[in-house]
Amino acid sequence: MGIYHKSVIGDRNVEIALDELKQASWKKVAFIVDSISTTGGQKTVVHEYPNSNVRTIESLGKFQNGYEVNAIISGNEYFDLKKRLTDALTTSGVGEFVHPFDGAIQCYVDGNYTLVESDRNIGVATISFNLLVAEDKKTNPKANVPSTTVVANLADAADKATEANIAKLQAPKSSFIGGAMEKAKQIGKFVDEKKEQVAQAKSAISEVQRNIDEFTADIVDLINLPAQLGVAVVGLYQSVQSLYTQPIDRLDAMFQFFNFGDSDPANPSNTTASRVGLNQFTNVLDNAANCCALSQAYRVSADVSYDSLEQIEEVQQILEEQFNYTFDEVTLNDQLTSGASQEVIDAFQDLRSSVQEYLNNAKLSAPRLVSVYTPEVPVQIIAYQYYGDSTKRQDIIDLNAITDPSYVEGDISLLTEQ
Repeated sequence: MGIYHKSVIGDRNVEIALDELKQASWKKVAFIVDSISTTGGQKTVVHEYPNSNVRTIESLGKFQNGYEVNAIISGNEYFDLKKRLTDALTTSGVGEFVHPFDGAIQCYVDGNYTLVESDRNIGVATISFNLLVAEDKKTNPKANVPSTTVVANLADAADKATEANIAKLQAPKSSFIGGAMEKAKQIGKFVDEKKEQVAQAKSAISEVQRNIDEFTADIVDLINLPAQLGVAVVGLYQSVQSLYTQPIDRLDAMFQFFNFGDSDPANPSNTTASRVGLNQFTNVLDNAANCCALSQAYRVSADVSYDSLEQIEEVQQILEEQFNYTFDEVTLNDQLTSGASQEVIDAFQDLRSSVQEYLNNAKLSAPRLVSVYTPEVPVQIIAYQYYGDSTKRQDIIDLNAITDPSYVEGDISLLTEQ
């Protein structure tokens, strides 16, 4: 028959078997527990974005569990016990903490201890200290972030919203059908010009060219069938992804397709019905073309293996500038003038937030660029000195655009190891 401690909690009687409690100790030095507080929880950070009501909560992982211990030492062996416990609390390394309720836990001391003694209670002292639970293994921090699949799905949703926004257009009236056709042709011409600037593979150029030719040939039919026009515009930009095979090259290529309509003259005042209709048609297609380029850039940005933190930050800045160009304050507050529906705005805000979280997490493990000074030595020697690997020679040459690797002197950039 065990001995029980009885407590009253609210209207319930609680019994705890005292012989099930463990003797509290730190590194095998026993003490009486006055109180133990357990700490833990989640680390979070709130992200807020310009021109957006979206707020995202990023998890930075769990707080390390810990214990705030208020202990009592007393008895005939008080001085020996005090010395053993204070020695144990000032010795580095992981040790065993026996919790009266939870049993043995591997911990280490976090910070100072506080010992309180009084000549009115000789042979009795209180000692307070903090312990942190030792992790089984050390890992790089990893936030709970969207996967590349999540980003791709959100990019698909943004493309669908763009298609739907074009589909809402009315077929242009005869009074402005010529201007509407000209704007649609500009999209085909713009993609054609940019394709020639960025493409490498001839087979890829041929495939994109075929899509451009079909788009241009079908302009008359597409103008009168806005739903099909939306699918055609989005498909045209999606085909651009085939121009390169490497994700970083595809991303650089998509940047060249930004800012469609940037050189267009300002629309005249909306004084007639035909002018109002043409301006709306033009605004929707301008916005759609920029949305298509932005969604593809967001999509591929999550597929890139980045070389450095600085490279990620540069991509983030470019994407953010293009988002602000595509969805400026006018866009967010006047959909008729801007051409963007609320569904398009919402879809791109979701995509933007997801990519920002993804890239912020990628920065946690990305190499950093550092600047070092070197006396006049061959690049091969620098590679061995800093990396212990002379085969890193070419990486240093490429990073610093070195023309003569035989001897280098002065400040050079190096990437830290992951």
